[in-house]
Amino acid sequence: MKKILGLLILISTFTMKAQENGENKLGSWHMYFGTNKISNKLSIHTEAQLRYYEQAKNFNQLLLRTGLNYHIDANAWTTFGYGYIVTDGSFEEFRMKRTL
Repeated sequence: MKKILGLLILISTFTMKAQENGENKLGSWHMYFGTNKISNKLSIHTEAQLRYYEQAKNFNQLLLRTGLNYHIDANAWTTFGYGYIVTDGSFEEFRMKRTL
């Protein structure tokens, strides 16, 4: 009986399939980053990102960011800005988190 039960468990591990997690699907991120100098110490940062699941078929996320950069020296700066982020909430994992 133990051998049969062990064999059934072993067979079921090969035949059972969990839900698809999407790791084998290709997605795409389309990005733009820009810095436009307006003086020796100031510049404007602009950024846009479109993130898609399954190669631009299913919209997943939009990120729009802008900011004013203050250049402390040639290798350091700080930014004060704003980010606008929209995420598609129709994915199952997001729906579950909202209801908890």
